[in-house]
Amino acid sequence: MLVRVGLGAVCICVGCYSPTPQPGAQCSPEGSCPSGLVCANGICTIGRPDGGHDADGVDGSGLDATTEDGARAFAVRINIGGPAHTGVDYSGAWSADPGVGGICNGTVFESPTAGINGTNDAVLFVEQMFSPTLSCAIANIPSGSYRVTLLFAELRLGGSPCVGPSGASRVFDIALEGVTVASDFDMTAACGGCSASGGTGSAIDRGFDIDIVDGTLDLTAVASTGAAAINAIAVVAR
Repeated sequence: MLVRVGLGAVCICVGCYSPTPQPGAQCSPEGSCPSGLVCANGICTIGRPDGGHDADGVDGSGLDATTEDGARAFAVRINIGGPAHTGVDYSGAWSADPGVGGICNGTVFESPTAGINGTNDAVLFVEQMFSPTLSCAIANIPSGSYRVTLLFAELRLGGSPCVGPSGASRVFDIALEGVTVASDFDMTAACGGCSASGGTGSAIDRGFDIDIVDGTLDLTAVASTGAAAINAIAVVAR
């Protein structure tokens, strides 16, 4: 709403979209973002859809920083269920999860502790999305070859301080773009038990190379034991 005061040209904008020049901000209703950011699945992320350089030199890469010719690569990183974050061990700008109706279809579960073993990026692991059949989708990805890195930390099973017992497991298959990339992945065992501070486990990651040709990364994780879970996703051009 525009309100004019007197005869001057003073206007007050109420409820208008005001872009924030940092990753994690919402895209405009038209799907645009401030200069240097690209709209991906409703949020502004670092990276150019054409894979080129940003005019201001913002690094749009991360886990795999550059292409062979030195050009900055397209990248999008989502902290599932969590806030925006600048990575330390997992370098680059991580965007906040857009929430319900956003990246994944599951339920958010929080760590019993603020710290996570084995990482300086606890914020990427203290919240995760889980479901017996977990589906995630990241849109607006240019066609090409990508390294998809999935971040995991066991927050419920594996003994104290997690509430679930030692020896329990969650086992699931992981498919990217309809292709199974991991079968019978025992996440709890791979983490070594409860990954929260004081537990026996730690944060882990798994990377997969995949071609994306339809503009969207589709991930499906179907559990045979317990529920599938994931903490964060990075998609970086190779």
